[in-house]
Amino acid sequence: MSKLGESPYLHLGCGAKYLPGWVNVDGVAAPVVEGVTGHPDEVLDLHHDLGRIPSATLNWIYTSHTLEHVYPDLLPGVLAH
Repeated sequence: MSKLGESPYLHLGCGAKYLPGWVNVDGVAAPVVEGVTGHPDEVLDLHHDLGRIPSATLNWIYTSHTLEHVYPDLLPGVLAH
């Protein structure tokens, strides 16, 4: 079951850093960062799946070290979402 829309807080590109109370999203089901394995709430492809996030449901989006993984020609569309 999808957790998208359950919290007004989205952690985009969470890697292994899980934020309680946020919907934690990554492009990999079990990313490993510095030897720590994380398990995001949702697995999304930033290039194609952002439309799955319900409109007008978010108050905050946090992302760190994520946008550099987006293909440059697709970045305007990703940011527009």
